[in-house]
Amino acid sequence: MKAQPRERGITLVLSVLFVLIFLGLTVSLSYNARSETQMSNGIKLQQFYSMTARSIIDKERASFDDYWVTADPYTGETERKDWRLGSLLALVSASEQGEFGGLFPTDATTFDVNSGLMTLTYKVWIANNPDDPAFSMKGMDLGDSEVVDPSTWDMDGKVVMTVEVFAPSDQTNAAAVQSTLIGVSGTDYAEWHKNALPEGDFYGVGNLGRGSAGSASRVSLDDSKGDL
Repeated sequence: MKAQPRERGITLVLSVLFVLIFLGLTVSLSYNARSETQMSNGIKLQQFYSMTARSIIDKERASFDDYWVTADPYTGETERKDWRLGSLLALVSASEQGEFGGLFPTDATTFDVNSGLMTLTYKVWIANNPDDPAFSMKGMDLGDSEVVDPSTWDMDGKVVMTVEVFAPSDQTNAAAVQSTLIGVSGTDYAEWHKNALPEGDFYGVGNLGRGSAGSASRVSLDDSKGDL
């Protein structure tokens, strides 16, 4: 009978200890659940931003055929600096300049996501791609007062489009940035002469430098001596 008060005290201490342990586990699990929720929401928002940027690229590239000018070395109706996407490069060169090139004129600057629950703003930038032959020909005088300028001359039919997407709460720092190399696909153009240039299809859309006979594994002088 004398040991009962001590046993009751030990039971009380153990009970309180177990309660504290379960309370600690509850707080820890609640904190982890809250952290996972915040991380999941952040990933979801980042997906919204990234997918918005990709959707804008697909949307804006659809108008590229409006700026395409077929290279015409024979009639001379269009200046060479405006061939392919040269007119587009000239247009963005005269607009606002940024880190990713010149500002592309768009019909809208906002994009609704999540069924219209969130509206994001964006900017589209255009610049000539660094692999364009115009960069290696910079400053070259082609005659008729035409000097190659890589910022406005397009010689390979491709440009770089960069989209910046901004969160509603921050219109200064982009929440997502997507860049892609874009050319005009499915364009119909006239082949003025099958063998316009012996070494390449400079006037074609692809500008692959192969010409109509570029698939041949060997070049014979006997076959081409009539053109010399």
